[in-house]
Amino acid sequence: MKIKACWSKCLIILGAIFIVNNDVSAPQQAQVLISEIKQIKRCDGLELPVTINTNQPLRLIVHGCNSSAKRFSALAKVYHELDQQTVCFEYNDRDRLDNVAKNLIDAMNS
Repeated sequence: MKIKACWSKCLIILGAIFIVNNDVSAPQQAQVLISEIKQIKRCDGLELPVTINTNQPLRLIVHGCNSSAKRFSALAKVYHELDQQTVCFEYNDRDRLDNVAKNLIDAMNS
């Protein structure tokens, strides 16, 4: 039963990568510290504050079942080379999917 529940989460979330649209035409450079959102982490696994530039494209990476944000460090490096920012949404894959979805929405709206 545990494996079946895990796979259903994987099928829905499936290590999804969400693209957060930013208005890149704005002239000012705005750095935003988002470390107060506990489930938004750096994808490289370092325990450093997370800052984003609101004038650059942002990729929000969501890991799948039996995974973590740290497993996306190579992908985050690729996006960095393309001048795109990444942050990872980390969650307990044993939590109910509706709770995880609510936490993801709350994190994206913060």
